[in-house]
Amino acid sequence: MDYSLIVKKHGVPHMLSNSVLRANTQIIDGEMVYMLSTDVWDSLQEASSGQGFLTITLPDYLCEILEKKIEFARKNIGFSTIVYDRLYRGTEISFLTDTVYDCDGRWNRVAIENASCNHCHWRGLIANPTVPGLFDPVKNRDEALRKAAALPQVGCPQCQKLLSNHAIWTSKSV
Repeated sequence: MDYSLIVKKHGVPHMLSNSVLRANTQIIDGEMVYMLSTDVWDSLQEASSGQGFLTITLPDYLCEILEKKIEFARKNIGFSTIVYDRLYRGTEISFLTDTVYDCDGRWNRVAIENASCNHCHWRGLIANPTVPGLFDPVKNRDEALRKAAALPQVGCPQCQKLLSNHAIWTSKSV
């Protein structure tokens, strides 16, 4: 189905046209998703007509989450944001958003978490690819989770020891 998405950027409706969505399609965990890089986000035009396509407006709460994820990606190299659709109740289209991290040339869904080191007491953010809820909408959920668990871990940025949660990226500190 062809459609355009309307998202609120700083409270003002902006359009993600069908052509922009198609141009930024990726396959992650066997699923088609739309990559919203900071460049794509910055180039969005204020919404006008749906250009003959079904126009779907994302709920305000999802737009707020999306903006926060885009800003995180803007401040941290290697991150991007994805949006993907799912049929809801068999007929309605629902949208979800996740943060992804480029690990060795492959995009991986990640949860950004607060963490601390049990050895040196460093505190900061990590990108954890092994949070099961990340894969709830994925058809091959168990396989995707196994691949995520096999990703190489990074250690604490201060003492280099492994953190208690699976981290494929760490911030310097919070």
